Amino acid sequence: GVCGANVEALGAKPVSDTDYLEEDARNVRCFVARIDPALGKVVWAKTYYDERYAPYLRVTKKGDIAATGGHLAVFTPDGAMREYVKLWLVKNWTRGVNPVDNSFALGYDRNTGTGREPWRMPYLQIHNADHSTRSMYYAWDSHYVGIPSLRLVSDSSFRKLFYDDEGMLYLVGWSDGGNSVLGKQPFDLRQSHGFKGLGWSLWGANALSACWLIKLDPETGQVQGATTYMAYLRSKNKPSSLAVRHIGFATDDSIVLTGGSAFGFIQTGQSKFTGDYVGGSFITIMPPDMGDLRFAAVVPGTGQVRIASQERNWSIAAAKVGGRHKVLVVSGAVEDSEQWYENPVQQGFGGGTLDGHLTVLDCGPVGSAGK
Repeated sequence: GVCGANVEALGAKPVSDTDYLEEDARNVRCFVARIDPALGKVVWAKTYYDERYAPYLRVTKKGDIAATGGHLAVFTPDGAMREYVKLWLVKNWTRGVNPVDNSFALGYDRNTGTGREPWRMPYLQIHNADHSTRSMYYAWDSHYVGIPSLRLVSDSSFRKLFYDDEGMLYLVGWSDGGNSVLGKQPFDLRQSHGFKGLGWSLWGANALSACWLIKLDPETGQVQGATTYMAYLRSKNKPSSLAVRHIGFATDDSIVLTGGSAFGFIQTGQSKFTGDYVGGSFITIMPPDMGDLRFAAVVPGTGQVRIASQERNWSIAAAKVGGRHKVLVVSGAVEDSEQWYENPVQQGFGGGTLDGHLTVLDCGPVGSAGK
Protein backbone atom coordinates (compact mmCIF):
# COMPACT_ATOMS: atom_id res chain seq x y z
CA GLY A 1 0.00 0.00 0.00
CA VAL A 2 0.88 3.70 0.33
CA CYS A 3 2.19 4.87 3.68
CA GLY A 4 3.69 7.75 5.64
CA ALA A 5 6.70 8.01 7.90
CA ASN A 6 4.88 6.35 10.81
CA VAL A 7 5.24 3.02 9.03
CA GLU A 8 8.74 2.96 10.49
CA ALA A 9 7.06 1.99 13.77
CA LEU A 10 6.74 -1.45 12.17
CA GLY A 11 10.50 -1.56 11.77
CA ALA A 12 10.26 -0.74 8.05
CA LYS A 13 13.22 0.98 6.42
CA PRO A 14 13.51 2.54 2.93
CA VAL A 15 15.29 0.32 0.42
CA SER A 16 15.40 2.53 -2.69
CA ASP A 17 16.28 5.98 -4.00
CA THR A 18 14.20 8.47 -6.00
CA ASP A 19 16.60 9.47 -8.77
CA TYR A 20 14.31 8.84 -11.71
CA LEU A 21 10.80 9.42 -10.37
CA GLU A 22 8.67 12.35 -11.45
CA GLU A 23 9.03 15.41 -9.26
CA ASP A 24 5.48 15.24 -7.89
CA ALA A 25 5.92 11.58 -6.89
CA ARG A 26 9.22 11.71 -5.08
CA ASN A 27 7.76 11.87 -1.59
CA VAL A 28 5.34 8.97 -2.06
CA ARG A 29 6.35 5.98 -0.02
CA CYS A 30 4.93 2.52 -0.65
CA PHE A 31 5.23 -0.48 1.62
CA VAL A 32 5.17 -4.25 1.40
CA ALA A 33 4.58 -6.16 4.64
CA ARG A 34 4.30 -9.82 5.53
CA ILE A 35 1.90 -10.72 8.34
CA ASP A 36 2.09 -14.02 10.18
CA PRO A 37 -0.79 -16.48 9.47
CA ALA A 38 -2.34 -15.89 12.90
CA LEU A 39 -2.46 -12.12 12.14
CA GLY A 40 -0.66 -11.52 15.43
CA LYS A 41 2.50 -9.76 14.27
CA VAL A 42 4.33 -8.19 11.35
CA VAL A 43 7.03 -10.61 10.18
CA TRP A 44 8.74 -7.92 8.08
CA ALA A 45 7.95 -4.63 6.36
CA LYS A 46 9.90 -2.75 3.72
CA THR A 47 9.30 0.62 2.08
CA TYR A 48 10.36 2.13 -1.22
CA TYR A 49 9.41 5.11 -3.38
CA ASP A 50 7.01 4.75 -6.25
CA GLU A 51 3.99 6.28 -7.97
CA ARG A 52 1.03 7.60 -5.99
CA TYR A 53 -0.98 4.36 -5.87
CA ALA A 54 -0.56 1.07 -4.09
CA PRO A 55 1.50 -1.46 -6.08
CA TYR A 56 -0.09 -4.57 -7.53
CA LEU A 57 1.14 -7.65 -5.65
CA ARG A 58 1.62 -11.19 -6.89
CA VAL A 59 3.50 -14.22 -5.56
CA THR A 60 5.77 -15.70 -8.23
CA LYS A 61 6.39 -19.39 -8.85
CA LYS A 62 9.66 -19.00 -6.93
CA GLY A 63 7.73 -17.78 -3.89
CA ASP A 64 8.96 -14.20 -4.22
CA ILE A 65 6.64 -11.23 -3.75
CA ALA A 66 6.52 -8.95 -6.80
CA ALA A 67 5.13 -5.43 -6.34
CA THR A 68 4.37 -3.66 -9.62
CA GLY A 69 3.75 0.07 -9.93
CA GLY A 70 6.09 2.65 -11.43
CA HIS A 71 8.78 0.09 -10.62
CA LEU A 72 8.97 -3.64 -10.23
CA ALA A 73 10.11 -4.38 -6.68
CA VAL A 74 10.74 -8.07 -5.96
CA PHE A 75 11.18 -9.31 -2.39
CA THR A 76 12.26 -12.74 -1.19
CA PRO A 77 9.96 -14.56 1.28
CA ASP A 78 12.14 -13.31 4.15
CA GLY A 79 11.91 -9.67 3.03
CA ALA A 80 15.18 -9.09 1.19
CA MET A 81 14.85 -6.97 -1.95
CA ARG A 82 15.91 -9.17 -4.84
CA GLU A 83 15.24 -6.75 -7.71
CA TYR A 84 14.25 -3.12 -8.22
CA VAL A 85 13.51 -2.36 -11.86
CA LYS A 86 12.40 0.94 -13.34
CA LEU A 87 9.31 0.63 -15.53
CA TRP A 88 7.89 3.11 -17.98
CA LEU A 89 5.40 5.36 -16.24
CA VAL A 90 2.42 4.85 -18.51
CA LYS A 91 -0.59 7.15 -18.62
CA ASN A 92 -2.69 6.42 -21.69
CA TRP A 93 -1.27 2.94 -22.32
CA THR A 94 -1.81 -0.28 -20.40
CA ARG A 95 1.10 -2.40 -19.20
CA GLY A 96 1.76 -5.97 -18.10
CA VAL A 97 4.99 -7.24 -16.48
CA ASN A 98 6.27 -10.76 -17.11
CA PRO A 99 7.19 -12.47 -13.79
CA VAL A 100 9.54 -14.88 -15.60
CA ASP A 101 12.11 -12.40 -16.97
CA ASN A 102 10.82 -8.89 -16.05
CA SER A 103 10.10 -8.05 -19.67
CA PHE A 104 6.93 -6.02 -20.13
CA ALA A 105 4.19 -5.42 -22.66
CA LEU A 106 2.60 -2.10 -23.59
CA GLY A 107 -0.79 -1.92 -25.26
CA TYR A 108 -2.73 1.02 -26.62
CA ASP A 109 -4.44 2.28 -29.74
CA ARG A 110 -3.91 5.16 -32.10
CA ASN A 111 -6.24 7.15 -34.32
CA THR A 112 -5.57 6.33 -37.97
CA GLY A 113 -7.58 6.01 -41.18
CA THR A 114 -8.21 3.22 -43.66
CA GLY A 115 -8.54 5.57 -46.61
CA ARG A 116 -12.32 5.33 -46.37
CA GLU A 117 -13.03 6.02 -42.69
CA PRO A 118 -11.29 6.90 -39.41
CA TRP A 119 -10.09 3.84 -37.52
CA ARG A 120 -8.72 3.15 -34.03
CA MET A 121 -5.85 0.74 -34.47
CA PRO A 122 -4.70 -1.58 -31.64
CA TYR A 123 -1.00 -1.80 -31.01
CA LEU A 124 1.12 -4.10 -28.84
CA GLN A 125 4.79 -3.80 -27.96
CA ILE A 126 6.97 -6.27 -26.02
CA HIS A 127 10.05 -4.77 -24.31
CA ASN A 128 12.97 -6.37 -22.53
CA ALA A 129 13.68 -5.44 -18.92
CA ASP A 130 16.28 -2.91 -20.13
CA HIS A 131 13.50 -1.19 -22.21
CA SER A 132 14.85 -2.34 -25.57
CA THR A 133 12.14 -3.42 -27.99
CA ARG A 134 11.68 -7.18 -28.42
CA SER A 135 8.56 -7.44 -30.61
CA MET A 136 5.69 -5.43 -32.08
CA TYR A 137 2.32 -6.96 -32.97
CA TYR A 138 -0.90 -5.77 -34.63
CA ALA A 139 1.24 -3.12 -36.34
CA TRP A 140 -0.29 -3.11 -39.82
CA ASP A 141 -0.65 -0.34 -42.33
CA SER A 142 -4.15 0.98 -41.64
CA HIS A 143 -4.96 1.23 -45.37
CA TYR A 144 -4.36 -2.51 -45.71
CA VAL A 145 -6.99 -3.18 -43.03
CA GLY A 146 -9.58 -1.30 -45.07
CA ILE A 147 -9.17 -3.02 -48.44
CA PRO A 148 -12.39 -4.62 -49.81
CA SER A 149 -11.25 -8.20 -49.20
CA LEU A 150 -10.66 -7.54 -45.49
CA ARG A 151 -12.70 -4.59 -44.14
CA LEU A 152 -11.71 -5.28 -40.52
CA VAL A 153 -12.60 -1.73 -39.60
CA SER A 154 -14.28 -1.98 -36.19
CA ASP A 155 -12.44 0.38 -33.85
CA SER A 156 -10.23 -1.79 -31.62
CA SER A 157 -7.88 -1.36 -28.69
CA PHE A 158 -6.12 -3.10 -25.81
CA ARG A 159 -7.50 -2.16 -22.41
CA LYS A 160 -5.61 -4.47 -20.01
CA LEU A 161 -2.57 -6.78 -20.21
CA PHE A 162 -1.71 -9.59 -17.76
CA TYR A 163 1.00 -12.27 -17.70
CA ASP A 164 0.47 -15.66 -16.07
CA ASP A 165 3.16 -17.44 -14.04
CA GLU A 166 4.48 -19.20 -17.16
CA GLY A 167 5.04 -15.94 -19.06
CA MET A 168 2.02 -16.22 -21.36
CA LEU A 169 0.41 -12.85 -22.09
CA TYR A 170 -3.33 -12.31 -21.73
CA LEU A 171 -4.75 -9.43 -23.76
CA VAL A 172 -8.05 -7.79 -22.85
CA GLY A 173 -9.20 -6.26 -26.11
CA TRP A 174 -12.06 -3.91 -26.92
CA SER A 175 -13.89 -3.26 -30.15
CA ASP A 176 -17.05 -1.39 -31.13
CA GLY A 177 -18.24 -4.24 -33.39
CA GLY A 178 -17.43 -7.71 -34.67
CA ASN A 179 -15.37 -6.72 -37.72
CA SER A 180 -12.16 -6.54 -35.67
CA VAL A 181 -8.53 -7.42 -36.32
CA LEU A 182 -8.56 -9.03 -32.85
CA GLY A 183 -9.95 -12.21 -34.43
CA LYS A 184 -6.77 -12.65 -36.49
CA GLN A 185 -3.20 -13.71 -35.78
CA PRO A 186 -1.24 -10.63 -34.63
CA PHE A 187 1.16 -10.89 -37.58
CA ASP A 188 -1.20 -11.99 -40.40
CA LEU A 189 -4.52 -10.29 -41.14
CA ARG A 190 -5.56 -13.08 -43.49
CA GLN A 191 -5.13 -15.82 -40.91
CA SER A 192 -7.83 -16.32 -38.27
CA HIS A 193 -6.44 -17.29 -34.88
CA GLY A 194 -8.92 -20.17 -35.07
CA PHE A 195 -10.13 -20.25 -31.45
CA LYS A 196 -13.87 -20.21 -30.68
CA GLY A 197 -13.71 -20.14 -26.88
CA LEU A 198 -17.22 -19.71 -25.52
CA GLY A 199 -18.54 -19.68 -29.09
CA TRP A 200 -20.45 -16.45 -28.56
CA SER A 201 -20.96 -14.50 -31.75
CA LEU A 202 -21.02 -10.75 -32.29
CA TRP A 203 -23.38 -11.27 -35.22
CA GLY A 204 -26.24 -8.77 -35.27
CA ALA A 205 -24.61 -6.41 -32.82
CA ASN A 206 -25.06 -2.70 -33.19
CA ALA A 207 -22.30 -0.42 -31.93
CA LEU A 208 -21.27 -1.74 -28.51
CA SER A 209 -18.25 -2.39 -26.31
CA ALA A 210 -17.21 -5.96 -27.12
CA CYS A 211 -14.64 -7.77 -25.00
CA TRP A 212 -11.96 -10.00 -26.54
CA LEU A 213 -9.83 -12.27 -24.34
CA ILE A 214 -6.65 -13.46 -26.08
CA LYS A 215 -3.85 -15.67 -24.74
CA LEU A 216 -0.66 -14.86 -26.63
CA ASP A 217 2.80 -16.38 -26.70
CA PRO A 218 4.86 -13.16 -26.55
CA GLU A 219 7.90 -14.84 -28.10
CA THR A 220 6.26 -16.20 -31.26
CA GLY A 221 3.21 -13.95 -31.52
CA GLN A 222 0.99 -17.01 -31.89
CA VAL A 223 -2.43 -16.90 -30.26
CA GLN A 224 -2.76 -19.83 -27.83
CA GLY A 225 -6.43 -19.36 -26.92
CA ALA A 226 -9.16 -16.77 -27.29
CA THR A 227 -12.82 -15.97 -26.81
CA THR A 228 -15.23 -13.09 -27.06
CA TYR A 229 -17.10 -12.34 -23.84
CA MET A 230 -20.29 -10.30 -23.68
CA ALA A 231 -23.72 -9.89 -22.18
CA TYR A 232 -26.84 -10.94 -24.09
CA LEU A 233 -30.21 -9.26 -24.65
CA ARG A 234 -32.65 -12.14 -24.96
CA SER A 235 -35.59 -9.94 -26.00
CA LYS A 236 -33.62 -8.57 -28.95
CA ASN A 237 -31.47 -11.65 -29.65
CA LYS A 238 -28.36 -9.45 -29.64
CA PRO A 239 -25.12 -9.25 -27.67
CA SER A 240 -24.60 -6.41 -25.23
CA SER A 241 -21.57 -4.62 -23.82
CA LEU A 242 -19.13 -6.02 -21.26
CA ALA A 243 -15.68 -4.97 -20.03
CA VAL A 244 -13.08 -7.08 -18.18
CA ARG A 245 -11.03 -4.92 -15.81
CA HIS A 246 -8.82 -7.46 -14.06
CA ILE A 247 -7.53 -11.00 -14.58
CA GLY A 248 -6.09 -13.45 -12.06
CA PHE A 249 -5.22 -17.13 -12.13
CA ALA A 250 -6.28 -19.90 -9.77
CA THR A 251 -3.80 -22.57 -8.70
CA ASP A 252 -5.60 -25.07 -10.98
CA ASP A 253 -4.93 -22.68 -13.93
CA SER A 254 -8.52 -21.45 -14.13
CA ILE A 255 -8.86 -17.83 -15.26
CA VAL A 256 -10.52 -15.38 -12.86
CA LEU A 257 -12.11 -12.25 -14.34
CA THR A 258 -13.69 -9.16 -12.81
CA GLY A 259 -15.27 -6.17 -14.51
CA GLY A 260 -18.54 -4.53 -15.43
CA SER A 261 -21.41 -5.52 -17.72
CA ALA A 262 -24.40 -3.88 -19.33
CA PHE A 263 -27.81 -5.44 -18.75
CA GLY A 264 -27.98 -9.09 -19.79
CA PHE A 265 -24.96 -10.56 -17.96
CA ILE A 266 -25.03 -14.36 -18.21
CA GLN A 267 -24.81 -15.99 -14.78
CA THR A 268 -24.20 -19.58 -13.67
CA GLY A 269 -26.27 -21.50 -11.16
CA GLN A 270 -23.98 -20.73 -8.22
CA SER A 271 -24.99 -17.04 -8.25
CA LYS A 272 -27.38 -15.97 -5.49
CA PHE A 273 -28.14 -12.64 -7.17
CA THR A 274 -31.89 -12.09 -7.48
CA GLY A 275 -32.04 -8.37 -8.31
CA ASP A 276 -33.79 -6.72 -11.23
CA TYR A 277 -30.76 -5.31 -13.05
CA VAL A 278 -28.70 -8.28 -14.23
CA GLY A 279 -25.56 -6.29 -14.93
CA GLY A 280 -22.94 -4.16 -13.24
CA SER A 281 -19.91 -5.55 -11.40
CA PHE A 282 -19.23 -9.26 -11.88
CA ILE A 283 -16.87 -12.12 -11.05
CA THR A 284 -16.29 -14.92 -13.58
CA ILE A 285 -14.14 -18.05 -13.58
CA MET A 286 -13.30 -19.78 -16.88
CA PRO A 287 -11.32 -22.98 -17.49
CA PRO A 288 -7.85 -22.56 -19.04
CA ASP A 289 -9.18 -22.98 -22.59
CA MET A 290 -11.79 -20.21 -22.04
CA GLY A 291 -14.44 -22.53 -23.46
CA ASP A 292 -16.96 -22.50 -20.60
CA LEU A 293 -18.13 -20.61 -17.52
CA ARG A 294 -17.24 -22.37 -14.27
CA PHE A 295 -18.70 -19.48 -12.26
CA ALA A 296 -20.30 -16.17 -13.22
CA ALA A 297 -22.23 -13.86 -10.93
CA VAL A 298 -23.28 -10.25 -10.61
CA VAL A 299 -21.82 -8.79 -7.39
CA PRO A 300 -23.53 -5.38 -7.00
CA GLY A 301 -21.71 -2.40 -5.56
CA THR A 302 -18.20 -3.87 -5.76
CA GLY A 303 -15.12 -2.58 -7.60
CA GLN A 304 -15.89 1.04 -6.73
CA VAL A 305 -12.46 2.42 -5.91
CA ARG A 306 -8.95 2.11 -7.28
CA ILE A 307 -6.94 -0.10 -4.94
CA ALA A 308 -3.76 -0.68 -6.95
CA SER A 309 -1.73 0.84 -9.79
CA GLN A 310 -2.82 0.67 -13.45
CA GLU A 311 -6.42 1.51 -12.51
CA ARG A 312 -7.07 -1.79 -10.77
CA ASN A 313 -10.32 -1.76 -8.79
CA TRP A 314 -10.01 -5.42 -7.81
CA SER A 315 -7.25 -7.63 -6.45
CA ILE A 316 -7.17 -11.40 -6.96
CA ALA A 317 -5.13 -13.92 -4.96
CA ALA A 318 -5.00 -17.70 -5.19
CA ALA A 319 -3.60 -20.48 -3.02
CA LYS A 320 -3.96 -24.16 -2.16
CA VAL A 321 -5.72 -24.26 1.21
CA GLY A 322 -6.68 -27.43 3.02
CA GLY A 323 -6.12 -29.52 -0.09
CA ARG A 324 -8.36 -27.33 -2.25
CA HIS A 325 -7.82 -24.58 -4.86
CA LYS A 326 -9.08 -21.31 -3.35
CA VAL A 327 -9.43 -17.84 -4.88
CA LEU A 328 -9.84 -14.55 -3.01
CA VAL A 329 -11.28 -11.47 -4.77
CA VAL A 330 -11.00 -8.13 -2.94
CA SER A 331 -12.46 -4.74 -3.82
CA GLY A 332 -14.04 -1.62 -2.32
CA ALA A 333 -17.85 -1.67 -2.23
CA VAL A 334 -20.65 0.82 -1.71
CA GLU A 335 -24.02 0.01 -0.17
CA ASP A 336 -26.35 -1.68 -2.65
CA SER A 337 -29.83 -2.97 -1.86
CA GLU A 338 -29.32 -5.89 -4.28
CA GLN A 339 -26.03 -7.12 -2.80
CA TRP A 340 -26.03 -10.80 -1.84
CA TYR A 341 -23.95 -12.75 0.66
CA GLU A 342 -22.82 -16.31 1.29
CA ASN A 343 -21.65 -17.25 4.82
CA PRO A 344 -20.90 -13.58 5.60
CA VAL A 345 -18.49 -12.52 8.33
CA GLN A 346 -20.30 -9.16 8.44
CA GLN A 347 -24.08 -9.06 8.13
CA GLY A 348 -24.58 -6.34 5.53
CA PHE A 349 -23.01 -2.99 4.75
CA GLY A 350 -21.10 -1.49 7.65
CA GLY A 351 -22.00 2.18 7.11
CA GLY A 352 -20.11 5.17 5.81
CA THR A 353 -19.10 5.58 2.19
CA LEU A 354 -17.16 2.39 1.49
CA ASP A 355 -16.63 -1.16 2.77
CA GLY A 356 -14.05 -3.72 1.87
CA HIS A 357 -15.64 -6.63 -0.02
CA LEU A 358 -14.15 -10.14 -0.04
CA THR A 359 -15.30 -13.10 -2.12
CA VAL A 360 -13.76 -16.54 -1.49
CA LEU A 361 -14.28 -19.13 -4.24
CA ASP A 362 -13.54 -22.85 -4.08
CA CYS A 363 -12.30 -24.27 -7.40
CA GLY A 364 -12.16 -27.88 -6.26
CA PRO A 365 -9.68 -30.34 -4.76
CA VAL A 366 -5.96 -30.22 -5.44
CA GLY A 367 -5.14 -32.73 -8.16
CA SER A 368 -8.05 -31.68 -10.35
CA ALA A 369 -7.48 -29.54 -13.44
CA GLY A 370 -9.49 -26.37 -13.98
CA LYS A 371 -12.71 -27.54 -15.59
